[in-house]
Amino acid sequence: MELAKDVVEEVERISKMAYKQNEITKKLLLGGKAKRPCAWNCDGFVVIPYRGKFYRGRCPFEYEEDCLIPKRFEHELENQIKRLGFGKTYLNSNFQRIRPKQEIKQFTKNLETNLSEGRGLVVMGNVGSGKTSVLAYLARYALKRNIDVGYSYLPNLISQLLDRDARADTKIMTQRTSLLLLDDFGVEYANDFFCSIFDEIIEYRYAHKKSTVITTNLTEKYLSSDGRFKRVIDRLKERNDLIVCAGKSMR
Repeated sequence: MELAKDVVEEVERISKMAYKQNEITKKLLLGGKAKRPCAWNCDGFVVIPYRGKFYRGRCPFEYEEDCLIPKRFEHELENQIKRLGFGKTYLNSNFQRIRPKQEIKQFTKNLETNLSEGRGLVVMGNVGSGKTSVLAYLARYALKRNIDVGYSYLPNLISQLLDRDARADTKIMTQRTSLLLLDDFGVEYANDFFCSIFDEIIEYRYAHKKSTVITTNLTEKYLSSDGRFKRVIDRLKERNDLIVCAGKSMR
């Protein structure tokens, strides 16, 4: 369906006005050879003196190469990932670093639906296969979309739950976050206390439709055959897709 001629002309007129305003703003900001100031806490707006009055509008240089806003956003995002507990190695985890790509892409593509249904992933693979990189990428992806994320290296989680001062906050984190990332579920931690804690976490999140992503170096066959994990694995299989990080060690 073609737009009416007068509508097309009006759109073109507005576009030309916006372009002209943008060019005028650039000239006023640059002031000939004057260097344009750019503050780290810039909000993307500028105040421009013009014909005796002051006007506030979007900076015409916003998101250009030397704009600090994207750099600040990336810096804040890295700090958030660091505060979650990820090491420096994983602060810049991106899609190119992870595997298997297709399954992760599908999960993130439908992230909102997966979160509303309490769906997650169990990421299996040998040491160095990139499992933690998957978690860091998912954390970055979710944080960019203002989704609350919790992360814990499982041995640390147990220590925090044993610590009287940290126990309450840790329990709240495992229960309330929309996306919980649990790293390194291995047989070396599978004592009775650990199993009971792990079972409690998974049972709560299952009952409240909270999404959980777990990494493990154990195989599906081992997890299914160990009676200590039977109920947990049944819960996970119902709502979590099992994916494998295959290939040579990335370390």
